[in-house]
Amino acid sequence: MRKLTRRRLLGCIERMQGVPVLVAGDYMLDKYVWGTVTRVSPEAPVPVVVVDREEYRPGGAGNVAANVSAMGGIPLALGLCGRDHEGDTLVDVLSGRGISTGGLLVGEGRSTTVKCRVVAHTQQVVRMDRETTSAATAVEEARLLDAARSALPAARAMILEDYNKGVLTPRVIETLIGWGREREIPVAVDPKLENFRAYRHVTLLKPNQGEVERLLALTIRDDDHLIDACGALRRAMRAHLLLVTRGERGMSLFGPGRSVRHIPSRAREVFDVSGAGDTVIAVMTLALAAEAHPWEAAYLANAAAGICVSKVGTQPVFRAELVSDVQRDQSLG
Repeated sequence: MRKLTRRRLLGCIERMQGVPVLVAGDYMLDKYVWGTVTRVSPEAPVPVVVVDREEYRPGGAGNVAANVSAMGGIPLALGLCGRDHEGDTLVDVLSGRGISTGGLLVGEGRSTTVKCRVVAHTQQVVRMDRETTSAATAVEEARLLDAARSALPAARAMILEDYNKGVLTPRVIETLIGWGREREIPVAVDPKLENFRAYRHVTLLKPNQGEVERLLALTIRDDDHLIDACGALRRAMRAHLLLVTRGERGMSLFGPGRSVRHIPSRAREVFDVSGAGDTVIAVMTLALAAEAHPWEAAYLANAAAGICVSKVGTQPVFRAELVSDVQRDQSLG
């Protein structure tokens, strides 16, 4: 089994710089309303939040793209937004983070997906969502695939980020995976159950344990049961790698030849788990594109997830943070 070394891991992070990655899927706008609570409303038993500031961040596939950019990669966005103020804001937010938005197309009749979180004293009080979940039309599918065809020659990896908002239809999924395989670049998928069976023959499939249990209609009792279930799932999906995120238990990597590696989470103070999965797939895919061994890529993804959950709200993990974390890990050779 390959031994992890600090030198190799730092070399991998360095090779991530400048790697173009096509990030296709459901782009969202995350709105944060920050404030304080000092009293309960006299109108209803709810807190009164006195607003201090508002902030916009990229969400969904946008957060994946933001993590690619923060690691020094070059994200190429592919998705749909609405012809609305929120869509304009999303483009501005993405562009401000160095993300190419030429493939973020306006869908007629669609609204931009917005998640508005009201946060007081670092605690989320309420979340309000506005979204379109209808499948992309045939015209929108054709426009998405035309944009992908233009972007792919520059890409060294592809991420399909599925939040079940209608962008990744079976036609788009099948075509993008086929093009990625033809180009022999890593194709990584963060799936939702509705389209799960469409994601065959990919390089990396990254569900969480709850999604695996719902897909297979079972409860995973222990590590042995996990190994049997996920090994069979990887083979059935004909995925090269299956990475299962397991919350406080870390993650487990399943590869060819029935190989499995459990990666425990590192002890940290957890403030917010939102966006951690986006960080995992962004870092893992970049590392694979930078020719890291899968075990090295999974280590880096797990380390980045640990940094992510120590932040409040959906935030990317930056290259310097991951470098510092690797340098501090005394378990490395």
